[in-house]
Amino acid sequence: MAIAFALILGSFIPLILQASEPGSLSVRVAVVRNASTLEQTLQALCQHEYQVTIRVIKNNQGRYEAINILDVEDFLLGVIGREMDPRAPLEALKAQAIAARSHALYQANISDNQPYDLIANLSQAYAGKTKLHKNVVIAIEATRGQLLYYANKPLPAYFHESCGGHTETITDIWAPMTAGKSGSKLTSPGSARCPACSQSTEKKWRFELPVATLQRALKQAGFQVGATPSIAILEKTSSSRALKVAIRSETGEILLSAEKLRSLLGYSKLRSAMFDVQRVTSPDGTSVEGKTSPASGGQALGKVDDRLIFQGDGYGHGVGLCQFGARQMAEKGASCDTILAHYFPNCRVRPCALETLASTQPGEKLETGNFCALNFRP
Repeated sequence: MAIAFALILGSFIPLILQASEPGSLSVRVAVVRNASTLEQTLQALCQHEYQVTIRVIKNNQGRYEAINILDVEDFLLGVIGREMDPRAPLEALKAQAIAARSHALYQANISDNQPYDLIANLSQAYAGKTKLHKNVVIAIEATRGQLLYYANKPLPAYFHESCGGHTETITDIWAPMTAGKSGSKLTSPGSARCPACSQSTEKKWRFELPVATLQRALKQAGFQVGATPSIAILEKTSSSRALKVAIRSETGEILLSAEKLRSLLGYSKLRSAMFDVQRVTSPDGTSVEGKTSPASGGQALGKVDDRLIFQGDGYGHGVGLCQFGARQMAEKGASCDTILAHYFPNCRVRPCALETLASTQPGEKLETGNFCALNFRP
């Protein structure tokens, strides 16, 4: 692999690194973020193999970020087999491909004033080129260019590992979302019951959190918190997900969304917002009556001491396609269209309309300040 390297210091200089094929739809994926040195950035890049173009920039904080720019169909080749088991039924993989393409191009459409559209392994599971599986390639090719539309607008078709029995609407989890460059707001296509997750116990989880760990995480995030913080659930959604929580301590009360709490504690630890939290005492681990719920007015019951125990169901934010449910439906003979119609009510699958979804082409916008640019050309 030949590497063309250019280091440009100083003021804003427009530079087109490498153009995509005419008419292609490209996405910009941040694959390295907030590296302190260029050397660290290059070391991180060398851990994986990336296609087409890598752009390295310095952000406003003086730290380095690397952005992979490639055609969305090539991006999907590195995503689908990581988001879903490549041995899953083909119809489930096809549904995943349409959802992932829709989400990626929606983000590209609304983020053209940002340095990137997606964040690797946060927006979608992506680590560059990966070993290809026949069914993954077939799923992508069979659905090439197909997107989900709702109310005649491209849909940010989110997906997650398992929903715990019921998916969630976009607007219940996040603030109203922009539907495109026009700035109009996206309305939610609704939610769905998921029999596969309702009947399964394999996605239930338990997470024990030392109070000291909670305190440390809050302080690192810039919050002022006392020595013995407690958590109270203030509000839940209709699908029993925590929506708003309060962190209470001697210094006062911190109000957070449940998704913000997950980001602070770690998405792999607090696996979903479909949880209850209970306090346990030390040292013998005897539990106390400490569950919180809207019915109790959000008041934390019982003495908080040492640990908080979260017990929950599902993995992920719960919006859109439930991957576990999609696989179960496909195994029972459901088609890709049936799966998508179930998890995205009132939505339609149709070819991407270039007049309603503009791509962000490499080199259109570069950031001011110091940056360096790398071309990785196979």
